[in-house]
Amino acid sequence: MNLKSFFRSLNRDTRFIAVNVVILFMLLNLVAQRMAWRLDFTRDGLNSVSDSTEKVLSRPGQPILVEAYITKKLPGEIYGELQPILYQLDEIERIGGSRIRLHYIDPTDEDERAKAERRGIQGIPIEQAKDDEASVRMGYFGVYIQSGEQSAIVDLVEQGRIIGDFEYRFLREVKRLTNIEPRSGIGFLQAPGSLQTTVWRRDAPPEKTNMFAFRSIIEGDSGPWTDVLAGEPVPEGVETLIVTGLPHLDEKAQYHLDQFLMRGGNLLLMVRSFDFQLSRPDPRLLQMGFASGGGQASIEEMPLKDLNDWLLAYGLELKGRILFEPALAAPELDIEGNYLKRMKNPSWAVYSHETGNFADDPIFKYTGQVILPWFSDVQFNPNVQPDARYRTLLYSSDGVIFREAASLALKDMQRMGSDPADLRSDRPLPLLVEVKGRFRSAFFEREELPVKDEKAKFRPGQQSGTESTILMLGTPYVVSDIFLRNEQNMQIFQLNAAFLAGLLDHLQGDTDLQAARSRIPTIPLLEDPPEFIMYFLGSAFEPIFQWFHILGLPLLLGLYGWRRLARRNQKRGLTLDDEAADLEEDRSDSNQENLK
Repeated sequence: MNLKSFFRSLNRDTRFIAVNVVILFMLLNLVAQRMAWRLDFTRDGLNSVSDSTEKVLSRPGQPILVEAYITKKLPGEIYGELQPILYQLDEIERIGGSRIRLHYIDPTDEDERAKAERRGIQGIPIEQAKDDEASVRMGYFGVYIQSGEQSAIVDLVEQGRIIGDFEYRFLREVKRLTNIEPRSGIGFLQAPGSLQTTVWRRDAPPEKTNMFAFRSIIEGDSGPWTDVLAGEPVPEGVETLIVTGLPHLDEKAQYHLDQFLMRGGNLLLMVRSFDFQLSRPDPRLLQMGFASGGGQASIEEMPLKDLNDWLLAYGLELKGRILFEPALAAPELDIEGNYLKRMKNPSWAVYSHETGNFADDPIFKYTGQVILPWFSDVQFNPNVQPDARYRTLLYSSDGVIFREAASLALKDMQRMGSDPADLRSDRPLPLLVEVKGRFRSAFFEREELPVKDEKAKFRPGQQSGTESTILMLGTPYVVSDIFLRNEQNMQIFQLNAAFLAGLLDHLQGDTDLQAARSRIPTIPLLEDPPEFIMYFLGSAFEPIFQWFHILGLPLLLGLYGWRRLARRNQKRGLTLDDEAADLEEDRSDSNQENLK
């Protein structure tokens, strides 16, 4: 046999081909291990890092010591949750290059455990059960970071669970260690009618008019906020001012906000046009923390008019109507009978890249979803400020429903969208608007200013060499503390907090952590039945669907089983009557033998 025919025979040998495929796969993995990139096929990119890691670590700075104190001998389910963090640490070391010195430490002896505790990493008792015996030992789950003389710790276990945002927490600590100026540059306007950022009371659940949790998160990331009282000048250190709720602003307060814009400051407006009281929840839901259902909502006409009188000077207007998105409604839990049931909440709209509601803008590059609760639309007139650029960043759907008064209780909103009398918009409505450029003062034609002795300091237009930005959103509740009442809505808070923090980063000009912060799993929408089914069945669809599963499906399965038995016996030459007769004869013979 010559060499040519030998290789030809191998080409037809399936075992030889399979062995070569395995060898090729192993060689490709060895080559890929040396490369500076990885492929992550997990849905949310859990095993890889985002662009934020390269942004933070690519800047010149002191070497960073990273010591990962992680117990290795763990139950399989715990190790599986830790595995993505180990992958991310490897990626951080690879991207950081010579700047990152990573050490894995498994505290198995007394010296290593003592070193971990000196670093500030405490052991956590882990229970393990094997057959008929149980044991408890200490596990260590923490990452120690040191840059120069500064150090920080990232705990990998929080409230009994492995954290899911390790990359973001790691980079946040790295930026904090290397940040010379811890000032955030963010201010919060304290005015009558605005939201609050007060500490929760132990005897009261989180309120919809409070956003203490979000403030705590951002202050932990970038430094403390500055409280700005309405009617007082905005301090020089404030670069971005957050205005919330339906604030009452007299002329003096409006003047100071105007001059803040003229000097180059930015405004983030999260305002409302209507109010409502939370309805009294079902006691069974209250025990589980589900108590976010709304009562009757109505437009507050006079306070809204006062707010719009101020906004119109900058070409903006908040419309006095309540918007509903039945097709993009967020899911919420309620009780029906004795069971928890996921229902649509049309007053909470879920927008994403897939729904096509985001503008083509870097702000949304890493955003998975934005959930707008209890919201109105924003209108603008670009002719008012000719030197500023107006853009809509977030749109509603083109079939959004609007009302001037409505019940926000879950059960009352389930038929939203099926009533022909519903008022629908014939076009997408602006929900988030950006105005950026050189503004003209709202007081430039006034002969007298609201504040005495201010003419010498008054700026009729934008300060030379500066630009200002106004971002206006038609709801103040995106990061309301009310979402922290239960775990179901906690994910909504996390998604919105990441988005709103990204808006602040955009205004502040620091987007390093935006990609890492936005890696949060999205929430699934509740899908409606096909339209042609709803056209014929309407409101009868749900009871028909329930009774079909209770009675119809078991009956069909029983008929199918009977049919299968009949066909099998027919092939054997038997009928059901014959088989029954055979069974009766066998039973009779057995009884006779027992008598003998």
